[in-house]
Amino acid sequence: MKCNLEKCSKTITNTYNCNKCDKMFCSNTCMIDHVFKSHQTTQDTGKKSNFTIKKQTTIKSPFIHQGEFLKEIENDPYYDYENFEYVMDLKTGKKKLIGAGAFGEVFLTKNKLDNKLFAVKHVSKLKVKETGSQLEYIYREINIHRRLIHNNIIRLYNYVETTDSFFLVNIFNDNLNKII
Repeated sequence: MKCNLEKCSKTITNTYNCNKCDKMFCSNTCMIDHVFKSHQTTQDTGKKSNFTIKKQTTIKSPFIHQGEFLKEIENDPYYDYENFEYVMDLKTGKKKLIGAGAFGEVFLTKNKLDNKLFAVKHVSKLKVKETGSQLEYIYREINIHRRLIHNNIIRLYNYVETTDSFFLVNIFNDNLNKII
């Protein structure tokens, strides 16, 4: 069976189904392309399949936003790791912890130049290896994440690698200022 995307001629091995019109695609990329082209400008007012269409209008989904993928990574000296200092928790006297995951922890920092808040993720190479993952996955994630600009994804501006860790500098959401 062929992919339902007009510009794709691949055979479907793993099926990716559109939840709006039940068409099948060869990859998640083809399905997303179809959704943006076919369903992004429709209004649900009539009945067709599992969703309804009466007339075509131009509305934007509040949930789906197209992003940007940079061809070259931008290196702005403002985001150099040396320009950041950790925000200390007044109760414990330790670095202000925002969250933690399988590979490391995320700390609240501020830029020394203008006191804007950022998050610095500390990824331990030892923890990566202990889980059976490879460091190549981290390098690939950093390379992709540094190029990606999207409204729903926190932006990675810079990173520093040491012999035992990675430090990833991310923008800090203004809505989270309440935790300080």
